[in-house]
Order: sequence, then structure tokens, then C-alpha cells
Amino acid sequence: MTTPKFNIAPDSFDYFLTGIALLCLLLMFGLNLYYYDLVPERIPVYFDAAGKPDSYGEKITLWVVFGLSVLLFIILTLVGRSPHLANYSVPITAENAPRQYKNMQQMNRALTAVLCLCFAYIHYGIIQTALGQQDGLGLWFLLLFLSLIFGIIAYFLYRAKVLE
Repeated sequence: MTTPKFNIAPDSFDYFLTGIALLCLLLMFGLNLYYYDLVPERIPVYFDAAGKPDSYGEKITLWVVFGLSVLLFIILTLVGRSPHLANYSVPITAENAPRQYKNMQQMNRALTAVLCLCFAYIHYGIIQTALGQQDGLGLWFLLLFLSLIFGIIAYFLYRAKVLE
């Protein structure tokens, strides 16, 4: 069975979520430009579950983290453009497809925004830890990150059932 295809126009909330993600990418780029010459040659590159640095590497990693964030943004944006290919928790019909596709696209944009926020904070945390201004990411970061990701997924799965 093929799923119906619809073009779903983004609304102001969609633009807001995309804007957050793009601002985070812009912030990371600016942080690299400003701090790259100020950080030492060896910076923290891995953090344990408590947010403490447990491995160090070269400062070029700042550009790698930025590049991975841009790649993640691009991939998630492209995936969000084909909601008819996604797997849904409810049967897709011609009647509910526009609502379900919109819901899926908003979930994708919300996850993209949160992931870009998290990468921006990790990026900032790497720089601040390398400069001795903070001691890692903090335990709260992992808890907050996981809560946001699973909270967004749960919320949009609930909405998918309600929109059925």
C-alpha cells in the first residue's frame, strides 16, 4: 500500500524551530572564529556520563564538531521533506495524512533544534573547559538532553494518536 503524498507548507512555529537550529550553527561558527586561537592545542573531546572530560585531542576537533552539526542539520532537514516515507504509529489515510505529516515534520524540526542546541552547548563546554572556565559539561546536561529528546518524541507520538 502506498501512502499519499502532500506538500505541507511550514508555519511560523516551523520557521521558529528551524531558526533556533540555524542560530545555534551560527553561534558555533562564531565561537570557533573567536576562540580558536585562544584555546590550547589539546582540548577535551570526550566527556563521561557525569560531564567530566575523560579524553583530550587536538583543537581542530572544534571544527569537526561544527561540521558534524551542520551535516546533522542538513540530513534531518532533507529527511523531513519526505514525510510520506516515514513509519507512523497510526495507519495513514488520505484524510489524516496532512495532519500526520505536519506532526512528523514538526517533530523532526523540534528534534533538529534540540540537537543543534545540545551540540552548541557541548561546543561551548569544550571551549570553556579547555580555557579552565568550567569543569566539564555538568551532570545535569545528560539528564536534560535525554529528557528533551525523549520528551519531544513522546509528545509527538501522543499527538499522532490524538490526530488520528
